[in-house]
Amino acid sequence: MKPSIIQQRLADSIALKQQILNDDVLLQQIEQLVANMVSVFKREGKVLFCGNGGSAADAQHLAGELSGRFYYDRPPLFAEAISSNIAYLTAVSNDYGYQESFARMIKAMGRKEDILIGLSTS
Repeated sequence: MKPSIIQQRLADSIALKQQILNDDVLLQQIEQLVANMVSVFKREGKVLFCGNGGSAADAQHLAGELSGRFYYDRPPLFAEAISSNIAYLTAVSNDYGYQESFARMIKAMGRKEDILIGLSTS
């Protein structure tokens, strides 16, 4: 019997996660990113996320988990999805062009001790 589309998508997801588990270089990069984020939070910096479309939604989710609860009660961490401010994005895109929208936000709110994580699922 041929697997359903849902079964195939789940199998593909499992296969991708297995590939990640077997990729030492990628795992080291992920561990380094996490260490950098921890360092930023210890210095009282913030983690800024950005993305377009579905990646903007992922950015919001990650920022929400870090500034919210995520697994256990703890003080909130300063994380923000800069792609969440629709009024800002549309105004800057209208006045300066879409290519400037994230850059101007970083110039306004980013600091030396912060980290920016750009997401793309495509």
